[in-house]
Amino acid sequence: MNDGTNPTQSKKPVAIALIPSVILAVIAAVGWYLYLGLQQDHEALNDEMLVRIDNFEARVATLELERDALQSNLDDERQTRAQIQDSLASQRESLAELKSTLAAEQASAAELEANLERAREERRQLENDLQQEVERLATNSADLEANLERAREERRQLESDLQQEVERLAANSAELEANLERAREERRQLESDLQQEVERLAANSAELEQALTNRQAQQQSLQAQIDAATAEKEQLAGELDEAQARREELQDQIASVNAEVAAKEAALAAARDDITALNGQLAQTREEKHVLEARLVDLSEQQKKEAAHFALLQSRLEQELDEHRVEITQLKNRMTVINLTSEVLFDSGSIEIKPAGRKVLNLIAESLNAYPEREISIDGHTDNVPVGRASRYVSNWDLSTTRAIAALDHLQRAGVAPRRLRAVGHGEHKPIASNTDEIGRQLNRRIEIRLLPKLDETS
Repeated sequence: MNDGTNPTQSKKPVAIALIPSVILAVIAAVGWYLYLGLQQDHEALNDEMLVRIDNFEARVATLELERDALQSNLDDERQTRAQIQDSLASQRESLAELKSTLAAEQASAAELEANLERAREERRQLENDLQQEVERLATNSADLEANLERAREERRQLESDLQQEVERLAANSAELEANLERAREERRQLESDLQQEVERLAANSAELEQALTNRQAQQQSLQAQIDAATAEKEQLAGELDEAQARREELQDQIASVNAEVAAKEAALAAARDDITALNGQLAQTREEKHVLEARLVDLSEQQKKEAAHFALLQSRLEQELDEHRVEITQLKNRMTVINLTSEVLFDSGSIEIKPAGRKVLNLIAESLNAYPEREISIDGHTDNVPVGRASRYVSNWDLSTTRAIAALDHLQRAGVAPRRLRAVGHGEHKPIASNTDEIGRQLNRRIEIRLLPKLDETS
């Protein structure tokens, strides 16, 4: 049935009516594609942020382990330093003992050389140990500085990545704003087109009203999509705020790590100061050892010369006496003892020195004058046989002292300075042999001339 309308004209409003649907479908597809893209980007960003946060937390844990290891190393270094200080104290005590030993007794030349060799070996061992400890501390210091530099580099990289991520989120937000603005503009354009279509198709009210209803439904759908996009934007804005909050939290963690790094650097500086102090102590100890070694070498040379000198004296005395009744001994404290039996100097019961005894004392005085700075002690000794009632001496104390003074007087006349001399009587109280037979008693009746060491040689 023909209602008087042109089929072409009837198809045109239908095609026009389909245009907004197509546009809405395209807009919906684009919006959905953008939504899916944003959702995937958001999920990827979240995953990447979680991975970075996990990596950062793992790195923080690693730094804490390194801090604990460094603390342990510092504790070990403090313990090593305490051990070194104990060793230095022990070394000083050894030096003090060595000085005391020099004051108390004089070792023989061979024993002195052996002690010197042991001291050198101990010095080399101590220098090697301290050198190894210094190298180990220097290696630990280099490793720590390298770890700290890597931590700073990772921190800078993390800050750069976070900044780029925030900029990318801001760019996505701006792009979404632009898309929403384009959707609003298209809606306004559609509304304008609808208004023109309503005015133009006012004669066909029923069809136009149906089309208007369809357009309103489409408009509501588009508005719903716009609302959804707005909600998504707000959600993204919230996620951006969370990301910024997380960034601030990470920055706080970085600040904490920086504080720990500063503490480690301070500890490292303290360790370097300790190394410098230990090196100073080591240098001082080496200097003391060098001085002591030089002194020991000097004393050894003096002892060798002194030993040769008194060996020559003993040879001359033995030639003079034509028998072995003189014994010369060098003690460990650099004291030289010339032991003369009383028969060499005195007749039995007498304090007058015999002519042969005067020759012996003259030879001894000549040798003693080769050491003008050292004092001389003349010690008299007797056996345990009491003096007789007819004796002019009260006791063996009196006899031994008187004979020591007689020997002192002759040495003074022979040219020995009086300020160097002293006489001591011991009676029978310091025997060197048994008094049960005549041979032992003869050995106990003696005069000991002691060449004492200088005070600075015993300190």
